[in-house]
Amino acid sequence: MEAFSMNSNTSWSQFWQQGFPTSFAKELPNSYKGAIEEFWRETAKSLDDNSRVLDIASGNGAIAIIIADEARKQEKQVDVHAADLASISPQKTNKNPKLTQILSEITFHPNVEIEQLPFKKNSFELISSQFGFEYSNIEKSITSISSSLKKGGHFKAICHFSESETHLKCKEDLEAYKFAEYQLHITTLVKSTLKEIGSITSIAELELKLNQKSALNKLKILIESTNKLLEKFPQSSPAEFISKSINYFFANSLVSGMDQKNHFAITFAKELICAMQRTEDQLKATLTKGSVQKIESLFMRNKLKKISSRPFLENENLIGWLFDFKKCDSN
Repeated sequence: MEAFSMNSNTSWSQFWQQGFPTSFAKELPNSYKGAIEEFWRETAKSLDDNSRVLDIASGNGAIAIIIADEARKQEKQVDVHAADLASISPQKTNKNPKLTQILSEITFHPNVEIEQLPFKKNSFELISSQFGFEYSNIEKSITSISSSLKKGGHFKAICHFSESETHLKCKEDLEAYKFAEYQLHITTLVKSTLKEIGSITSIAELELKLNQKSALNKLKILIESTNKLLEKFPQSSPAEFISKSINYFFANSLVSGMDQKNHFAITFAKELICAMQRTEDQLKATLTKGSVQKIESLFMRNKLKKISSRPFLENENLIGWLFDFKKCDSN
């Protein structure tokens, strides 16, 4: 229940700067769908006109976008804010032209700690979080959230939970990253193979180089290692990412100078390490039944009444834990 480290914050900043709307870049490349989207749309429908909303640990604003969009459909004036500890700038990094207008209507706050929200007391009718609140120092965050909520306002969050399918997948993903980096030494193999191939100016020169035993052996080892990763983790997003990244560069960019090859090797290694760090963050942040009970007690100690605290399901599959707490009207 401690906040993640500055190294992790850098990893998340780098991730969000790529423009992904959610932390599930492969599974949800556009936004949340299904039960999660429906929950937040229903939440938006329940807001009164002229409400103020703050989405915390917002990333590039997936939930803020859903709430703002639904409020617009309901013809309600809702002032939507989104805050994240990472250096987010979704209006600049957005890759979906359809979101340009709605993003311009949301106020984003980068480099904001949930534990110290920089807003006046009693500012918001709703504070929301989707797979984010649990990454913070929860005790301090609840105090900050309670202070920022108006009396009668709600805090609603869907959090990672240890019995969910998402958690099981996350554990496998971390195993895949560690197997690739610490047993197969995949980033070192990429770097050494590209160094052995060297600067190449033509297809003919590349063919001559790959006929040399040393270059061919290194390439074979790299291919074998990638295949081992795919065989061991056939359904894993990390294995797919690693394999596709290597295959694409080696199929399309071997006719290049060392500057381009070094850039790929460095970028590939950096992305792999950052992705592994984010996966570790998620596992550390994941709530258990025990931590859920502690969180409920902390909410109530901070004058928030429990409306709901339960498993959150998608087609009968457990995907997280839902909190809905209301700030008491009286002192």
